[in-house]
Amino acid sequence: MKNDEGMKVYKKKGKRSMKALKKVAATTALVMGMTTMASCGSKTVSMPQEAKDIAKLATERTAELKSYELNGSMGFAVEAMDQKLDLDVTIDMVYFKDPMKMKMDMKMVDSTGEVFKEEVTTSMYFMKEDNNYVNYVEAEGQWTKTVLDAEDEANKKLIEQMENGMTTMDESLYDLYTKSADQPENETSLDFVITGEHIVDMLEKSGVDTSALEASGVSTDIFAQIGEIPMTMTVDNENVYWKSVSVDLTEMVQNLLDTLLAQYGALLGEEEVSVKVGEIKMDLSYNKYNEAKDFTLPEEAKNAQEISTDILGEYEDSTSSDVEVVEE
Repeated sequence: MKNDEGMKVYKKKGKRSMKALKKVAATTALVMGMTTMASCGSKTVSMPQEAKDIAKLATERTAELKSYELNGSMGFAVEAMDQKLDLDVTIDMVYFKDPMKMKMDMKMVDSTGEVFKEEVTTSMYFMKEDNNYVNYVEAEGQWTKTVLDAEDEANKKLIEQMENGMTTMDESLYDLYTKSADQPENETSLDFVITGEHIVDMLEKSGVDTSALEASGVSTDIFAQIGEIPMTMTVDNENVYWKSVSVDLTEMVQNLLDTLLAQYGALLGEEEVSVKVGEIKMDLSYNKYNEAKDFTLPEEAKNAQEISTDILGEYEDSTSSDVEVVEE
């Protein structure tokens, strides 16, 4: 690709392209987590008639559970900067409310073999230790940990959400639920569409610190341009607990990438950058209400290196090089 003088060719190393695609996957997973949280004893209760009342009762009752498991899969397909990523991800999560602790295992397989040459596994533990909440992450055999400052406003919101079973939700969003055309046996299916404007509103109300995002030159207004995120959720008819959730982020990721590349394509040395997003969808099901299998933190995690919570800054530092200038 030539510059204005037509004398040089800027060629990005494969390493940078891989990191960029991995970042897209990680960011999408975070948004998936946010939208899943927005949606999401054992006695028989009456099922309400209105969709918004069903969603509210299911959210409240799921939040009362002492434990549950969440299992499912995600497909993530995108092609950008001459790199293809076609991930099949399996997700297994266990949640306990008192004391609050959560474990999530993920396995990623890239069918193209371009970004992930081999199967990649990672584990995450989020739990209370003394008066602190600590997040442990294992990737490629290496453990790191992040200690959350409970006095930080953004962390307070996250901790509150985790302690409430990850099902807290703004009251205004219940009006967005409608009953699905097809209803499965023994379950009630609801459709729910969240937009970029809703994401911005959730960020503002959650108190999340977006200063690192702003400092990197990306305004939170970008989320308002991501379009719609359609979801379908089912509720167990007997106990009115959330039973499953299916989230389609295809439109969201395509719009997000198009917007980012329109703004920053020139900085990448590209006159035009084409991005093609395939289907990006996550399907999860709730299991073992109040009967989840207990777990403990692995011994090797106890000596984990503590890292900063400035994820955006660390990523920017790790990718600011990796650009090779090739003379024509």
